Amino acid sequence: MSLFVLLAAALAPAEPAVQQSAAGPTAKRPNVVVILADDLGWGDLGANNPDSKIPTPHLDRLAARGLRLTDAHSPAAWCTPTRYSLLTGRYSRRGRPWDWNQRPQISEGTPTLGSVFADAGYRTAMVGKWHLGFTGPEGEPLSEDRTEEHRGGPVDRGFASWFGIPASLDIPPYYFLRDRTPAGPPTDRIGAGSSPGWSPIQGDFWREGLVAPGFAHQNVLPTFQKEAIAGALTLAADNRPFLLYVTLASPHTPWAVTGDPAEYEGGAGLYGQFVAETDAAVGVLLAALEDAGAAENTLVVFTSDNGPVWYDADEEQYGHASAGPYRGMKGDAWEGGHRVPFVVAGPGVRAGTSDALTLHTDLLPTLAAACDVPAPADAAPDAVNQWPVWSGATATAPRTEALLESTGERDFVRLDDAEGRWKLIPWRGSGGFSKPRIVRPRPGEPAGQLYNLATDPGERDNQYDARPEKVAELTAALERLQATSAPAGAN
Repeated sequence: MSLFVLLAAALAPAEPAVQQSAAGPTAKRPNVVVILADDLGWGDLGANNPDSKIPTPHLDRLAARGLRLTDAHSPAAWCTPTRYSLLTGRYSRRGRPWDWNQRPQISEGTPTLGSVFADAGYRTAMVGKWHLGFTGPEGEPLSEDRTEEHRGGPVDRGFASWFGIPASLDIPPYYFLRDRTPAGPPTDRIGAGSSPGWSPIQGDFWREGLVAPGFAHQNVLPTFQKEAIAGALTLAADNRPFLLYVTLASPHTPWAVTGDPAEYEGGAGLYGQFVAETDAAVGVLLAALEDAGAAENTLVVFTSDNGPVWYDADEEQYGHASAGPYRGMKGDAWEGGHRVPFVVAGPGVRAGTSDALTLHTDLLPTLAAACDVPAPADAAPDAVNQWPVWSGATATAPRTEALLESTGERDFVRLDDAEGRWKLIPWRGSGGFSKPRIVRPRPGEPAGQLYNLATDPGERDNQYDARPEKVAELTAALERLQATSAPAGAN
């Protein structure tokens, strides 16, 4: 049986047809495709960084015909909490990212991007990396051999179908799943992967562990590309609008390129080639939407879950600024850890650029507004509808309060006001991968970091001691946000 037929059966309508909305029949509502890259830097895209050494022609064309948001951020500087926030519109600290491997991050009944659109009559599908946890059929932890049904994943959180992998491609066990069922349980073992000339967590890095027979890391991107295209074609053939969520496992390690490195014509070494192959995969998906006649009525969002794994030494060696002009990398509270590429194109979206402060948490209400989809009162409590910015109704975001972000372990806060674009990091150091991670201040030194990103986007001028009133204001905002977004045991 062909892949197309399998997907068509999985996505067959579960209820009759067309609901009505203020915009008319749902068939006239825009489709939505959200593409989330993994560990892609702000400066990797040529549209963001004219000096990028990596060819990204397909994403650059998407940016040219749509809106490029230059001050967009992942809610956290690593993948699990960001994915939680993107799907739920809730700050990542409401989840429990430290125990993603023990239970589902998204509690049952929580409105998600998938469930809100499904309830409005959209057909929903997901392809790609989940990394938000599962349980077994009775709520117990998964067994080591992973042969049982996986509960609490995409098809239990709003998506009618899913094909993907359970976590990042460097975390065993390595296997594909379709809906709740392993496509082949991980019964073999694989040794650790590495690449000479790169740090221990770069290149073809993966951890040793269990692997499904025949599973190969370099086949994951092509497989996701194939599945996403098949899903898009199947969805587009129906008379209802659809939402397709594609979460690529690239360019996260392992940098499992499929082309011959000798034939790659860009820069930034193996990483650059993997980014270029990721761009090409997105281009093929966008072309499939065109061929299906669905592109004109489809909102496409492309972004990344956090910043890149790209050290200062890599920038010096390859002449490529993966995070652009911003300091730091994945895991860091500094801008390079969470300021990410963000492009949206499609019906109703104005072309151009915007520096409106944007968080992935905002996606749910923004897309709902764009598609005239009603959301429950308890959906996306930490989000702001950015559709007025996307559509050109206003130049600035309707965000009037501080914004909470996280390294995954520590919280920091951002506030734009008439005086500047302020960021408070209540400690010294990156808090993540970059050194120094944590600095213990000596007597007379500032205890934390305060930057005005309007004048100091590189975060080199620490105004913590010079602006105590701003530190106090942002500290109060941070404490208020922490108090009102308590971690979920009761979530």
